[in-house]
Amino acid sequence: MQFTKHKATENTKWTSFILNADDLSFVNSLVAKCYPVSNYCTSVAGIVTAANNYFIISEEVVKKYSLEKYIKPIIQKGMFVNGSARVSPESHDQLRAAGKPCYLLDLNGIARSKFNKGLTDYLLIGHSKNIPNRYKCLKRKRWFDIPSIWKSEGFFFKRGHAYPKIIDNQADVFVTDAAYRIKMNKGYSMEGLIMSFYNSLTLLCSELFGRYYGGGVLELTPKEFRSLPLPYVHPSSNYEQFLSGFEGKDCIEELLQKNDRQNSAINKRNLKRRHVTNSQSIHTSKTKKT
Repeated sequence: MQFTKHKATENTKWTSFILNADDLSFVNSLVAKCYPVSNYCTSVAGIVTAANNYFIISEEVVKKYSLEKYIKPIIQKGMFVNGSARVSPESHDQLRAAGKPCYLLDLNGIARSKFNKGLTDYLLIGHSKNIPNRYKCLKRKRWFDIPSIWKSEGFFFKRGHAYPKIIDNQADVFVTDAAYRIKMNKGYSMEGLIMSFYNSLTLLCSELFGRYYGGGVLELTPKEFRSLPLPYVHPSSNYEQFLSGFEGKDCIEELLQKNDRQNSAINKRNLKRRHVTNSQSIHTSKTKKT
C-alpha cells in the first residue's frame, strides 16, 4: 500500500487531505482572494426550545388544545426545506397541510391568568413528560418561556446531506437551532448572499472546513460557516429565475456550473463598470485642476 505524505499547518483539518498538495495549494490561492461569509453577514444560533417535540407542534395539536393565539410559524429542521433556497408562505402552508410540526409555542409575556383550558391541559402533558426538569428549562424563570425568539432575513442549516442549505426567509418564519440565523451587513442583501453562496469554491470549502458524521452528513460549526470564502455578487433582476432554477435542478453540480458561469460574467461586468467610473472620475478631477 502506498501512502501520500501531506504538509500542513497547525490549523489544517484532515478533511483537506481529500485533495493532493497541488490542488489544495490552488484552492488556497482562490480562498485568499475572497472575503469570508462573515464580511457580508452576522450569524447566530436559532431558537433553542429544549424540547422540540413538545414546543413545536402541528396544526392538529393547535386545534385540539385551542392554542391558536399562542403560536408562531417556525421551521424545525432542514429536511422541511429540501430542494429549495427559500421558504415561502406557500411552502410553509404545505408543511401545515401535510401535518408537519411547524408552529412554535410562545408564552413569553403572557400571564398564567390568560391561559385557556386547552393550554393548561397541554402544559400538564409537559409535566407528565418531565420536560420542566430538563436542564435548559430549569434555567428559565418559567420552564415554558423559550428565550431569544426573533426572526432573521435568512438561515443556514448547520447540517446537510447532499449539499449545505442556505435559505431566504420569504415567509417571515422563525427557525430552531438546527440553523444559524442570518442578518445581513450594511450594503449587502440576502438575495446576493444566496446567489453568491452556490458556487463551486464555497461548496468545496464547506467539505474541506466542515466535519462528517455517519451516513455522510456534513456539519459546519458557527466559526466554520463564517470562515467560508464567498465571491459575493450583488443580486440582479434574475433572482426569481435563480430560485426557480434551483428548485428545478436535477443535481447540485448542474446548478453550480451554471451559477459559476453567470456570476463570473456579472463580476467581469461590474469590474468593467468600476474601471469606467474610476477613469471618468480621474478625468473630471484633472479637468477641474486645469
